[in-house]
Amino acid sequence: MVLRAPAKDGRGGGGEDGAPKPKGALAAETTLRGDGIQDLADRISDLLKAAVGCDLKFRVRVELGGDKPPDPDAVARIDALLAEASEGWRLK
Repeated sequence: MVLRAPAKDGRGGGGEDGAPKPKGALAAETTLRGDGIQDLADRISDLLKAAVGCDLKFRVRVELGGDKPPDPDAVARIDALLAEASEGWRLK
């Protein structure tokens, strides 16, 4: 995981809604598999404590598939599970 300073124009990579990040914001990005997500979950309380007084946000992207399209039944099952975590969250 790497923290990066925002771009010289202060926008960085953009926020959740595509809006620019605040001028002083940093971001860390990596690719995690299931066990990495579990490791991150185990550290959430420590991350929140370390960020007291700061605006800490988590952006999560779920990807399914590869060289061939995923099975539609698997997509439906995963969409149902994602929707349980956050309303409207689904694979597109």
